[in-house]
Amino acid sequence: MSGNPEDVESRPSPTPIDVYRRRAQLRHALVTVEAAIMLRGECDPESPEPADLEGLREDLLAALWLTEILVSKH
Repeated sequence: MSGNPEDVESRPSPTPIDVYRRRAQLRHALVTVEAAIMLRGECDPESPEPADLEGLREDLLAALWLTEILVSKH
């Protein structure tokens, strides 16, 4: 890649409604994952939280944080 702007594919930026919709979906998913983590702890308080749910929770938090940045720019 030569670094020319013509060489870079441009994607259309998401419309504000898409950003707000994505933020709502991420929040809903985060609440669902956090509820699953809590339920897992109630069923077997001795077992550690499952790494896959905790990892998913961290990914959702990061995606939500990035989406909040997009919202603040619009």
